[in-house]
Amino acid sequence: MKIDHSLQRFVEKLSFGSVVAIILCIPFALHALLHLPVGSASLDQWLPEGKTERQVYDRFTQLFGVDQFLLVSWEGCQQEDPRLLDFKKGILESVGGQGSLIQSITTTRDIVQSLSEPPIQFSPAEVSSRLRGFWLGENGTYVAVIQFTPLGIRSQSKAIELVQATADKVPELGRDRLHLAGTLYETHAVDEAAERSLKTLVIPSTLVAAVVAWFCLGGVRYALIVFLLAGTGQISLVAMVYYCGGEFSAVLIVLPTLVFMLTLAGAVHLVSYYKEIEGENLPHPGVRALFMGFMPCLWSTITTVIGDGSLILSQLAPIREFGYYCGAGLIVSTLILFLAFPYVVQWKGSIGKSKPRALPKPNIFERFFASPKFIAKIDRHHNVISIFGIGLLLLTSLGILQIETTTKFDVMFSPESKTVQDMNWLERNVGPLASIEVLVHFDKECDRSLVDRARCVSSIEESLRAEPEVGGVMATTTFLPKLPQTNSMRSVARRAILNGKLEEAKPTLIEQSLLAETEEGQVWRLTAKVSSLKEEDYGFMSNRIEQAVREGMVEFDDPTIHFELTGLAPVMHLTQKALLWDLGTSFASAFLMITPVMMLVSRGFFSGILVMVPNVLPIAIVFGVMGWCGWKLDIAGILTASIALGIAVDDTLHFVSRYFERLDEGDSPRDAVQFVVRTCGNAILFTTLINCFAMLAFVWSEFRPTSQFATMMIAILSLAVIGDLLLLPALLLSPLGKLIRPTSKASFETKPNIV
Repeated sequence: MKIDHSLQRFVEKLSFGSVVAIILCIPFALHALLHLPVGSASLDQWLPEGKTERQVYDRFTQLFGVDQFLLVSWEGCQQEDPRLLDFKKGILESVGGQGSLIQSITTTRDIVQSLSEPPIQFSPAEVSSRLRGFWLGENGTYVAVIQFTPLGIRSQSKAIELVQATADKVPELGRDRLHLAGTLYETHAVDEAAERSLKTLVIPSTLVAAVVAWFCLGGVRYALIVFLLAGTGQISLVAMVYYCGGEFSAVLIVLPTLVFMLTLAGAVHLVSYYKEIEGENLPHPGVRALFMGFMPCLWSTITTVIGDGSLILSQLAPIREFGYYCGAGLIVSTLILFLAFPYVVQWKGSIGKSKPRALPKPNIFERFFASPKFIAKIDRHHNVISIFGIGLLLLTSLGILQIETTTKFDVMFSPESKTVQDMNWLERNVGPLASIEVLVHFDKECDRSLVDRARCVSSIEESLRAEPEVGGVMATTTFLPKLPQTNSMRSVARRAILNGKLEEAKPTLIEQSLLAETEEGQVWRLTAKVSSLKEEDYGFMSNRIEQAVREGMVEFDDPTIHFELTGLAPVMHLTQKALLWDLGTSFASAFLMITPVMMLVSRGFFSGILVMVPNVLPIAIVFGVMGWCGWKLDIAGILTASIALGIAVDDTLHFVSRYFERLDEGDSPRDAVQFVVRTCGNAILFTTLINCFAMLAFVWSEFRPTSQFATMMIAILSLAVIGDLLLLPALLLSPLGKLIRPTSKASFETKPNIV
């Protein structure tokens, strides 16, 4: 490839103009950075779209309202505790009016009073048996349940702060004594952790990466160059999210650091090419380095965007959003890198006017890994290394089949966190926290009386209470006296009276979200409470509840009566299954789209498959070990497979491109491998070190999905560098490598013929 001076000068002028434009845009980017958009990954976003279960849940919320609430209690919160009444009064002061965050508050005392007074007038023992595990703890603990308005649900932080501020005004209470739980509080806790991680970890992560870059690149100048280029790409990503109206939620908090890592990797490779020609005393060295690394860096960006882009196939909105922003952010940051590099890299003096520099002393890496002895050992044992690598890939792939996912809230935080401790306290002192809704449908054609319908619901309620996994049940029949079971004259009379009372009470039951009437008939609601802390997933619990409901309906075998299970717990189980689907489809899509790129770069179908082995192996090892060890994959861990594959192939593309250039030049495979390891090995190792240290800060994030993502990325990237510098050379020098070597040698130079 021959490039004349006029083109070089044009590129240099274009680079200068681009740097000026970037500098002019910095104030706008800083404005976005200072107004960092941190938002809430609301629970609805995590529910899979287009599934039958999601449609049932949406219909449920239309009929009965959102089943998101805040459960509040504290030590000593019992029947005679005056703080409960004071707390309720304080909350009621904020109910009503435009802009109200709280819709209603109901306490155990309210429910006990309604059941103890006429017309129901249950005995204290009957009241306790009906409310235990739902409104009342075994030790007599009372609770307050707060329902929020749609505005309160959207403004979770403000709503919960209002509750806590109310507790501060109650004598001898205060926010520190409150135990809070519920889906709204869980989402609030996730958002708070995400915001703290974003604001406290991104900057240290970037600074650590800059220090490691300075150490690896052997000077402040080159470290500053890659830091500025990668940092500009990082800030551009934040600006893109801000000006597109997006927000950083729990999943997106690692995105700025990820774009920083990916841009930095390209910058390090370009600096490596620049240092390779730095001592040749040629004009326009920055442009020359750009042309040397342009195609490998371009292919690296394409493959990484493919890896990130595969996430848009997800059924979950936050993961799709991650894929969109990551892919778009990387394209913009790479464009900035290409445009700014030729000018920025020459900021300190003119290399062309200085005397040729003495070659630097080889570093530890060059003395060992790039030494002829080390390459000779790889060549001597290439069969053993290749067989071991391929065998390990096959073995660990079996472990991937054992991978399990989880969406439970308690695994997202450490057991010492206040949110998890509150959940434990409430489950011990009140009852299970997760809800599974049972909707009993009586079709319009159903001719059964209201009393018979209530008997059916009562039978289901009794069956559910007998299920060990169920800690408490709430239904319409919870508030009704014992229903007549026989056909005696007295029972018939009681049925007629009770039927009339039920007809009168229907508006109240509908208002209390216990019953709904639709065009298709009536829907009676039962809510079963199950533990949110047990190891069994919600799918297991849903199956047990479904079996209990069927047993309760045996007496009422009627085609016009049927039931559905819904609620956040079973739908989150669907999310859990969707995560596993996303892991497989996104990785398979990334692999199928990246492999043709590798085939194009390595000049053949078989060669593309072969050079993908070192890139797939690290992912197989990490996910396989997780599967064999029974470690569950959370929401953020799903992102790692596709993203890590896109990152891992970056270094491989540089390696393979230079390898085939040397073969075209006439080198033997062994000499070509040694040349590539010596010239590209430093950049491959340095990008891995810098990226791993950039991710290291997130390992200690209080939000465990972020910690898992960082840990897995560090493990995969560390294994990938071993694959590129050990397994890949062995494969290229093995009999398999001989099958992909070109049969004819073109007369191309190693570097573009830039004159």
